[in-house]
Amino acid sequence: MAVYCTLCAIASYDRSELKKKVIHDGNCRHVLSSLSNFYLMKFLESEPRLVELLQCIVKSQFGRALDILKEMKDRFLLDPYLSPHVDPLYAVIRERALLQYLEPFASADLNAMANVFRTDLRSLENELVALCEQGQLAARIDAVGATIRMVLTDEREENYKKWVLVIHIQYGSFL
Repeated sequence: MAVYCTLCAIASYDRSELKKKVIHDGNCRHVLSSLSNFYLMKFLESEPRLVELLQCIVKSQFGRALDILKEMKDRFLLDPYLSPHVDPLYAVIRERALLQYLEPFASADLNAMANVFRTDLRSLENELVALCEQGQLAARIDAVGATIRMVLTDEREENYKKWVLVIHIQYGSFL
């Protein structure tokens, strides 16, 4: 049960939500407060690798977190209920990790990022392009300079466009 909850939480929550809803404090007191289940808390404490995995995600140690997931994958594949969902969960977790890694940056070095995510530059570029095509990431990739630059939208312009759309829907064309 702890495995299911941990993998789903990592796939669903960002770092701040994980910290708030799954790990209450950094002193290894792990409380699944959103579920308020004493037994579930005990299950999680009996799985130190899951606790370490959660801590790595919260601390943005994505390379280490992916290493732990890789080490545990064979065990997860033996679970008849979990096995059909392992690869899709891992893909979502990796995508979320990529997005969370880039979140604080205006630009980032793809070579350093490839190191963190334990992949080669070409594969990382392909993953990032896929995220851009899906609309999950607004960025420009410089393949020659091996950098990625986030596209920052003007919040006022976005609000204006939304306002015009609402007016148009509500009252028809006003021009």
